[in-house]
Amino acid sequence: MEPDQAIELGAYLRSRREEAGISIRKLSLIVGVDSSQIVRLEQGKVASPKADVLDRIAREIDVPVADLLTMAGYPVATTLPSLRPYMRAKYRDLPPEAVDQLEALVAELRAKHGGDGPGHGEDER
Repeated sequence: MEPDQAIELGAYLRSRREEAGISIRKLSLIVGVDSSQIVRLEQGKVASPKADVLDRIAREIDVPVADLLTMAGYPVATTLPSLRPYMRAKYRDLPPEAVDQLEALVAELRAKHGGDGPGHGEDER
């Protein structure tokens, strides 16, 4: 990540953390990193922040993890994941049998109404 990207990411993280009313100390405890790491990240002094740390921070300050990963220079997926990995990532506490039920329901609806979703290069709008 370029230095200007690190500074922009840090400023964004700091403003969103402050908007959420979370102290550096509290965020560091929740995320499981030393508070100095949060300070360095917010100051733009971390050239390669770990994706899992950004993921945990995003959840706590209520921002899409994809936004933080993009700002940090991680490659962005150009396609959507299949249903099961998406549901496991989005709804981590959902039991596997519930995901099975959702997959079965989607298959039933696709059979009834047709369609395979967007084609290559199409978005979800």
